[in-house]
Amino acid sequence: MRPIQPALAILMLSMIFKRRIRLPFEREYFQSILSGSGAGISTTTAIIIGLTVANEEIVAITTSAIVIVFIQAFNSGASRFSDLRTARQLDGEEEEKPRLPLVTASIQFSAHIGFGMLALLPLLLAGVDRGVWYAVLMNIIVLTIISLYKVRYVKDHALADGIEFVLTGLLVMLVGLGAGLLLELYNI
Repeated sequence: MRPIQPALAILMLSMIFKRRIRLPFEREYFQSILSGSGAGISTTTAIIIGLTVANEEIVAITTSAIVIVFIQAFNSGASRFSDLRTARQLDGEEEEKPRLPLVTASIQFSAHIGFGMLALLPLLLAGVDRGVWYAVLMNIIVLTIISLYKVRYVKDHALADGIEFVLTGLLVMLVGLGAGLLLELYNI
């Protein structure tokens, strides 16, 4: 009889002593709230930054941002729905909860819309020049709060996850800035 390899022993022990995370609701709902809210506020702030660089008219910026937020939110929710259905099919699972993918997609859509619209508030309240900076600051604060919410339930790698979540939001905003600079450069 061969001795158990150390890696196999560790894997077996981790499966036995795996920490069970208690969430306030279904796991997929939790993931959709995190994903939709983070993406909603970050992408909308990026859109605001990009449009502000290329155009300083608040009506054009807010109208464009609102249209884009709804398109992104629908795409985000539809993708979530499709991903869940595909994962279940690949796992060979029966449809025990046939509404779960639809509810999960709706949560992702709603979180994306809600947090996307939240990103527009500083622009509407403070005007274009100061509103963009307030939107960036609010984005960082909200992403930090969302990270803390996640850490409340998922305690592993808390600091790294929080930093990753905020840095991802900052990178998305930089992409928006880059897109706006390209639009301005080519007078589009």
